[in-house]
Amino acid sequence: WAASSPHPSSTEWEERGDVSRIAVIGCGAFATAQHLPAYQGGRGAGLATLVGVCAVDADRAQSAARQYGVRAWASVSRSSID
Repeated sequence: WAASSPHPSSTEWEERGDVSRIAVIGCGAFATAQHLPAYQGGRGAGLATLVGVCAVDADRAQSAARQYGVRAWASVSRSSID
């Protein structure tokens, strides 16, 4: 990133591959009111990309996934996220 800036821009983070890919496990009230909006906002700052949600209740996972435009899982393993 530019030496004149102590913090890289969102584009620079993405170019370097430093953007974290986040999947939230659990789609209850706290996740939908706090975590998911925060991670979605992190994308605009170039810090994180919300890639999916997981919940035992498949309907909740699907609802959150539609709202945030990401994938939904009812169970999770490393291979399902990669």
